[in-house]
Amino acid sequence: MSLADPDLPWRVRFGQIFAARLEAEGLDARDWLWFHPSENALRPRDENPFELLDLRRHPERWQRWFAPAARPAAPDFTSEALPFLRERFLLLLLGGFGSHLVASRILEELNATQTDPPWFAHVDYGNTLSSNVECARRAAKSCRALLRDLPGAAGKRLLFLGHSKGANIILELLTDPAYGDVRERTWGAIALAGALGGSPAADSLIARAVRRSRGAPALIRKALGGVGRLIARCSRHPLLTGLPSLADLPDGAIDLSQKRRHAYLNRLTLPEEIQFFSLAAAIERRRARPERFLSRDFDRTFLYLATYELVKHSLLNDTQLLLEDAKWPPAPNAHHLATLNTDHWGLAYRQVLPGAKPDATPRRAIVESALGVIYEG
Repeated sequence: MSLADPDLPWRVRFGQIFAARLEAEGLDARDWLWFHPSENALRPRDENPFELLDLRRHPERWQRWFAPAARPAAPDFTSEALPFLRERFLLLLLGGFGSHLVASRILEELNATQTDPPWFAHVDYGNTLSSNVECARRAAKSCRALLRDLPGAAGKRLLFLGHSKGANIILELLTDPAYGDVRERTWGAIALAGALGGSPAADSLIARAVRRSRGAPALIRKALGGVGRLIARCSRHPLLTGLPSLADLPDGAIDLSQKRRHAYLNRLTLPEEIQFFSLAAAIERRRARPERFLSRDFDRTFLYLATYELVKHSLLNDTQLLLEDAKWPPAPNAHHLATLNTDHWGLAYRQVLPGAKPDATPRRAIVESALGVIYEG
């Protein structure tokens, strides 16, 4: 990995727009934005990278790039960026692995910006536990239906935004010749904590037990321990939509393994005519208490195996993904915009499952700042 960071100008501009946006809301970007001018050069297994990423510990970086006196004026999203985006693009949102089980959708904060006709819509790819190939087939069908039926969609380019596995499905749509019609309409794609390089959690003891079970619910309940209690409540809790057949779960988990994802990315060339952007998260282990973001139904053993084991691979992770795996493959048209101080779900959801503490991550400001970068570019 190169020590030089070609994305530095992109990360700086995102940070400037983000800082101005939060300042207007009485918030401080230093609470949410990790920043190092040579992020790719960090060696997270040899030292504490968060001391190097913390803008409060490095005020000279804040003063140089992000302080009010140092940053150019940021575009106003409502009066400048949104009219531009609404006229040219249809933003299509895809949730991640298991998102179809959750009643809330990703980035519900954007609902306050919805217009008539709509400037964004959600892509439905059914049972998100299925293989990437099957999910992409359903997603393409959903995209075509939206382009055909959604008022105002005619003539607009597509801008995709995918959280976690949703980014992988976008990549399938844009590289499989079977979906050339979708690719031809696409201008760009944003990966939000995208599982592009897979996850060590997909190769954990729990994941291996799930794969061996081949989706048998009784064996899965045994393998997941405390999650069994959650499964029993799925059809009753208003935040959840109920649990369908788990037969597809092993295939979906295998497709998220690092080995399979890295092999896929190594033989892939990103389409040159499409712009790719990534937003990732990393959270210090002392702050990573997934039960606060998920549910009290998860027991400590599950939480350790499913999240904390990522620390063995890198301190720079969001409790589900390593930072390096949340970025698009290196390409002139692929840019990493920011690494945020939150967890995997905090980038997309205020609340994921019952019993969770609502998450304070400024999701709307994060996404609108990324769209502001696109507007300026």
